[in-house]
Amino acid sequence: MHIQPLCTKCNIKATATQKPGNPTKDEKADGARRVEMYECSQCKDEVRFPRFNNPIKLLETRHGRCGEWANCFTLFCRAAGLDTRSVIDNLDHVWVEIWADELGRWIHCDPCENVIDTPPMYESGWNKKYAYVFAFAKDHVADVTWRYTFNRKLTTKRRNKCRPAVLFNFLTVSFFHILFHI
Repeated sequence: MHIQPLCTKCNIKATATQKPGNPTKDEKADGARRVEMYECSQCKDEVRFPRFNNPIKLLETRHGRCGEWANCFTLFCRAAGLDTRSVIDNLDHVWVEIWADELGRWIHCDPCENVIDTPPMYESGWNKKYAYVFAFAKDHVADVTWRYTFNRKLTTKRRNKCRPAVLFNFLTVSFFHILFHI
């Protein structure tokens, strides 16, 4: 869900094309690495939408997108002792999976959409046309595309950015380097 920020003067949703902006010193201190800039459709004032990755600031402002909320949710789940991984698609969305011992599988959780265990929702409800979906945990990276798509044949045709063996090697070697700080 794409949330448009409210204008602080008019209290209406800002419109116009968003453009990137630079975070202020205070925004940086609160964990914003980037800012989306909008224009109020009524008063034409500039409206800032800092992308806070600091969970405390995110909960304070209650303004974020899927990536920030997935990070925050992952933090809470891991603090509660749950094995959790972040999932990102090749299009524009981020969510979470939690390992359920009693079920012996990963459970889809989307904190932005307030849904649990409905992996087909993106392809069937949002009409997403996936090529790649990856899950990143603290100890592994996994290609989970097939869990989030129905039509293997069409999805396979879209997976044309690199050969499967090259992708597997890249993920394996990259994760090894990250894990062992090489």
